[in-house]
Amino acid sequence: MTDHRTEQHGDHVVHVLEDPTSGSSARILATYGFNCYSFRCRLGDRTFDLLRADDHFADQPSRPSGNGTPILFPFPNRIRAGRYEFGGKQFELPRNERGINAIHGLVVDRRWRVVPSSGQNGIQVTGQFQLSKDLPDLAHLWPADFLIEMTYAVEKNRLINRLKVTNPDSKPLPWGFGTHPYFRLPLQPGGSESHCFVESPVTETWELKDLLPTGTRRPIAATVGVDGRRPFSELKFDDVFTGLKFENAWCTSRLIDRDAGIEVLFRFDKLFRELVIYTPPSRGAICLEPYTCVTDAINLQPRGIDAGLRILQPGESAEGTIVLEARAL
Repeated sequence: MTDHRTEQHGDHVVHVLEDPTSGSSARILATYGFNCYSFRCRLGDRTFDLLRADDHFADQPSRPSGNGTPILFPFPNRIRAGRYEFGGKQFELPRNERGINAIHGLVVDRRWRVVPSSGQNGIQVTGQFQLSKDLPDLAHLWPADFLIEMTYAVEKNRLINRLKVTNPDSKPLPWGFGTHPYFRLPLQPGGSESHCFVESPVTETWELKDLLPTGTRRPIAATVGVDGRRPFSELKFDDVFTGLKFENAWCTSRLIDRDAGIEVLFRFDKLFRELVIYTPPSRGAICLEPYTCVTDAINLQPRGIDAGLRILQPGESAEGTIVLEARAL
């Protein structure tokens, strides 16, 4: 067994990262959005798969934003009616949300290139996607070319995701980034949702209308359910939270399964400023989605609303890190 190997699943390639000292492993579907759809870790004599995906996701990938860890770029979530203006020019994206809005960016279901990893040690794999190189037919949909690089690394019971966005163009690059991971909850088969809890250090929520922000932020109610007091069985979310609290440069959420006796720590650095929390209708999972900007930021920012839209000048880069870790209670 090697620390990093590949598996062929029909037309798709899975990169497998395995830490022989801890027994932890990750699986990344490079040919379908560079989606990390499995992270298994050992605690004592038990193994937990923290991420949820369809059983045959690697063989027949579908529902690109509904499995594993979808990558949302160059915009996370929705753009109203798929329309926006930047640099005095009008743009229109495909309305891939039931013909209503554009949703979840341009790279979520695309084939990424795996490239040599650099600058870090450990068991890892790096993927790149450049608009002009990997999706040239759709380059007209965004104001500038972009290069996004993602590295997944397995270190003991931690899955580390390092992000780098670069502007290789001669024009300014507007962008936003998010991930949409599906965490299993309960964390073991047969567990009870009533014995699971969610903690996230958020203080405000964006007011939404038809799942798009109006531009107003409000303090969250004490009963919203992100303070670890209400059981997961009572929670229903499709909300964009903000006012995140950071400690030692990290914002940390916790998923707690008292039956399993474990908790999942999910933390990210200050590149991010919003957190979407979503409970899928099928349950058995919860999504904690760190975003660098709010939904529809490219339309809100020109209205004078601090929506978090980022702009990279030619040659500039931005970097961030997300860490997933399991440990015993």
